[in-house]
Amino acid sequence: MKIEVSFADLTHTGKKIDATYMPYAVAGLASYLRANFASELDLKIFKYPHDFARYLEHGRPAVAAFSNYNWNEDISTQFAKAVKRVSPSTATVMGGPNYYYDGADQQRFLAARPAIDFYISGEGEMALLALFEALAEFDFDAERLKASGRKVPNTQYLIDGKLVTGAMLPRMTDLNSIPSPYLNGLMDPFFDEHLTPMVQTARGCPYSCTFCHDGLPYMTKYQRYDLQRIKSEIEYIKERRKTAMFCIVDDNFGIHKEDEAVAGLLADIRRATGWPNYINYGGTAKNNKERIVRISRDLEGAIEAGASVQSTDPDVLSSIKRANISTDTIADMARQIAGHGATSFSEIILCLPGDSREKHMQSVFDMLDLGIQDIKLFQFIVLPGTEGASRAHREKFGYQTKWRVFPRCIGHYEAGGEKFSAAEISEVCVANSTMPPEDYVECRKFDLTVGIFFNGGVFEELIRYLLIAGVKRSTFLARIFDYAKDRSTEMGEIYDWYIDNEAKSFFDTERDIREFLARPGTIDRYISGDLGINQMMHGRAMALSDKFGPIADFTFEIARNLLDENGTLDDIAELYLAELKELTLARKGDVFHVRPAREATFHFDFVKLASAGYQVDPTDHFQPDGIKLRIDHTESRKNDVRRFGEQFGTNIDGVSHFLQRSAVRNIYRDVSYLSATADA
Repeated sequence: MKIEVSFADLTHTGKKIDATYMPYAVAGLASYLRANFASELDLKIFKYPHDFARYLEHGRPAVAAFSNYNWNEDISTQFAKAVKRVSPSTATVMGGPNYYYDGADQQRFLAARPAIDFYISGEGEMALLALFEALAEFDFDAERLKASGRKVPNTQYLIDGKLVTGAMLPRMTDLNSIPSPYLNGLMDPFFDEHLTPMVQTARGCPYSCTFCHDGLPYMTKYQRYDLQRIKSEIEYIKERRKTAMFCIVDDNFGIHKEDEAVAGLLADIRRATGWPNYINYGGTAKNNKERIVRISRDLEGAIEAGASVQSTDPDVLSSIKRANISTDTIADMARQIAGHGATSFSEIILCLPGDSREKHMQSVFDMLDLGIQDIKLFQFIVLPGTEGASRAHREKFGYQTKWRVFPRCIGHYEAGGEKFSAAEISEVCVANSTMPPEDYVECRKFDLTVGIFFNGGVFEELIRYLLIAGVKRSTFLARIFDYAKDRSTEMGEIYDWYIDNEAKSFFDTERDIREFLARPGTIDRYISGDLGINQMMHGRAMALSDKFGPIADFTFEIARNLLDENGTLDDIAELYLAELKELTLARKGDVFHVRPAREATFHFDFVKLASAGYQVDPTDHFQPDGIKLRIDHTESRKNDVRRFGEQFGTNIDGVSHFLQRSAVRNIYRDVSYLSATADA
């Protein structure tokens, strides 16, 4: 007789689908369990809440397993309750990184979630197998196993309110012992128009960053999957994919030489099929920048090359146990990346221990002037189980934190005969002993400005022209910020909306936010967008959609003033600025929709300028008699825009979600000659 087991890696769907990735991790667990457990298993894997709810109308699994990330902990808990309502004898298991390593915190976590019988810490494959073997001895009766007091590896549970915890197993040394959930067909049901396929090439992280789960000593060993297995999975995905993106979940892609072979295969597929349009990933290697440059070059802009620093201040870096590569190395990488038309990025986290307004802004300016093309700016989310969330760190650095709903991670659901709501909350550091709350707010406005005017290359051509004229990126962005705060009506409206929305979304304590969420009608306010959105991405979406024209007007005016100040503004420069603005609006305005082609006469050969990456003097391509150009999406990009619209939606909320998941520069319209002989 088969033993029925459910695996749920649930995503919220209250607004739209939030976690738009296939349930790769839980499918791997299911695959390993099926290959190693002595009895035959009937495996059920779920991503969408409505599918799991429908299953519970008749399904009665012996074991129900749930993933736990900061974007699905509450919905997983609520569905565990639903399982217990319809099948009290089902053993419920949860695992994932959104958990604590201190025993007292583990006890409190489980006590608050009585529907969870067992929690598995760390790597799950061998631990889940051990738990199954233990449960089998008790006929899958969770209460009998718990009453025995047996310690199961990597596993915690409560008996009479007391925590029982098993010793941690060593991490796996042979990842290839996990049968591929793609190649054995477990992932087949999840190839749809919404979910992005993902693979992992390696596990582990050799670094010790205090803000990250993988910075813990447990995760330092690095293990790889077999290269041929990875290639076979990618080929399998290629034949079945329905979305434009692909994801590699490694923390340090590019750290090993085999990663170049993976990138090479993806590059070959991309040249042959146009897929993937964009490759998302957990992170690139902190070192091995030469390899990252080669990977980015081979993939021709489908992947961004990372030089994440989190901060450039030595005191902040010391406080988070991080050492960055040299600025010369970062600058050289950025130059090489730009030289072959790809994109470099860095990550900076606001309000880390020891951070200040001056240090944060200087970190951004440093990355700007080193030539990094996108700067991803994050809040310091205090993640359970990380060293940075410890009581010692909180006291040492004087954290002031607030609580908010994780954007889009909320909704109403029905399962197990009851209707219920679920909402994911997170703790955010909004001040510390070196950064008062008012400085934090000013830094968030500054970060929003960088997101609007720099990230995504929205004014990249203009910035490169200013560089040729001797104006630094940091000078331009600093002037933009000063102007936008004081004299831009459009940006003033965005700032006011942003500050108001973030303020009403924050709560002083976890208890406060949970009480607020329990009030009638509150969940609906989050679903409608009145509360709880990703303010940074939403503000950026507003600027790139409804307000793009006026924002472009004052951006180019600031550029004109800077050129005038340094004595490089003449009639040719005036003409170039006017025509570059016209081209920018045509290429990047309303880019999230397919529109009819635009045809116009210009006096600069923007086709040749584009092929040179706008890193040459535009006067070298001046056309006094004019040249007719066409601005339009290519056919492949039209298809990508339509696919993204289906996956994320095309309203402001959908655009903000797209900006969070993908690279907007990959869907800008192209410029081409109107006739085949125009470039003769």
